[in-house]
Amino acid sequence: MFLGGLDTDRGGPPPLPADGPSAPPRLDRRTSARPPSIPRAAAAARPARPHRPPLPPSDEAIDPSLDAAGDEPGVGRSVDETGPWRRLAARLGVAFCDRVDPTPEPAATPPPDPETFRRAHALLVGEGDTAILVTAPEPTELAPVEDFLRRHPEQRRRVAITTPREIRRALVARHAAGLVRRAVRAILDRDPRASAAGSVSTIQVAAILLVVAAWTAAVLDLSRTLLAVWTGVFLGIGILRALLAEAMIAPPAPTPLADADLPRFAVLVPLHREAAVVGDLVAALLCLDYPDDRLDLRLVVEADDEATRRAAEGAVAGTGVEILVVPPAVPRTKPKALNFALACVDAPFVTVFDAEDRPDPDQLRKAAAAFHAGGDDLAVVQAALEIDHADSAPGESHLKKSSGVEW
Repeated sequence: MFLGGLDTDRGGPPPLPADGPSAPPRLDRRTSARPPSIPRAAAAARPARPHRPPLPPSDEAIDPSLDAAGDEPGVGRSVDETGPWRRLAARLGVAFCDRVDPTPEPAATPPPDPETFRRAHALLVGEGDTAILVTAPEPTELAPVEDFLRRHPEQRRRVAITTPREIRRALVARHAAGLVRRAVRAILDRDPRASAAGSVSTIQVAAILLVVAAWTAAVLDLSRTLLAVWTGVFLGIGILRALLAEAMIAPPAPTPLADADLPRFAVLVPLHREAAVVGDLVAALLCLDYPDDRLDLRLVVEADDEATRRAAEGAVAGTGVEILVVPPAVPRTKPKALNFALACVDAPFVTVFDAEDRPDPDQLRKAAAAFHAGGDDLAVVQAALEIDHADSAPGESHLKKSSGVEW
């Protein structure tokens, strides 16, 4: 399905190790609004590059193949994500931070807007003269940072380099409680009458009782007329499905968009107990034919689903696919997980795939063309579903067509 449509904290961080910038610190404090002495250029945005992880603006990483596993170019190659950023840290004479462990905010603290998560390439840890800036600078930021550190070498201990993926993960982890609360209660807080969390209405109770009574009467054969009506209804639905399956005509394909006109897409894939299929899923996502800088690929995984999370971490290693970890909270539903993820992505178009989906490489391009042709009134595009029955007999093609009618 296709849908159209810096962090501020306080706290006291530990200082960077006294033995120099080569020691990788683990930061476990809150971040504050802005470093008092670090150039403000370090607060600019960095768009994610999902097919390959974003590389730093260092001379050694201008050619991504220097850090790729394999000789042939192409989407989905394994890339050493931390290596270039470590070299950038050494070049600047600052520490490289393997992991940032943020102090979680309470659920009552509103999380930042989605743009903050996309633009998050810097965290300020601490405040005042002890603040430490953890950053993954853009090319436009590198020269001001280098110049600042050259003029103020004593400030090198206040700067650390990490990957954009780690900064994004730390931001989501820090605001996880607020994101869960928003995912669960957004509609309830805004309009309780529109929320399914409210009590069941009298009309709903009456309708449920009527259906239960009708089925009970049919099963007990208290009314052969009622049984005949139910049978006729279901036969009619089956005949209608068969007729629709044979009469379906593919709509004309809209005019493809040029690469320069393609919008940004966020692809969300909620996973639960799907460890066995994660590898094939990621391989299919990496084959999507879409510009890297306009595509955010996110696997949405439950925090207590250890098997799926480990499988996902192994499958996305060295790629630009990122994992969003949803803390355990009721209701344990896919809509809740997607609401959590939607608050962490900033794109005008959102695509949702299931774990078993294997999208065609050009599917996003077709969706972008459909939205462009449909105008502003078009909000949702549903892709056709091809039922995968590789071992089906030739006579079973009608079953595949009939199943496809629902999609």
